[in-house]
Amino acid sequence: MDLIAIHPNSYKHGLDDDAIEHTWRNAFEWLRRERDDGKTEYVLLGVDQQGRLVELVARSIGDDGYIVFHANTPPSSRVLAELGLNG
Repeated sequence: MDLIAIHPNSYKHGLDDDAIEHTWRNAFEWLRRERDDGKTEYVLLGVDQQGRLVELVARSIGDDGYIVFHANTPPSSRVLAELGLNG
């Protein structure tokens, strides 16, 4: 499925549409996170066009695609640990 939206909350750490979309297309690690409220999130780790390591968190929107609602660089230690990349 395709990335179809970027929530405005994703911009609060200084990443723009280009960085988020590039990271989405170049993600090399991801996991499915089941929440207590029944919602499912997807955590992705990838690189943007500047080679920065970026974490994304998204939700599916029906059968249409995904909305990214969180983007951060550098990735948090929590996300790295979730992905088994904390060394």
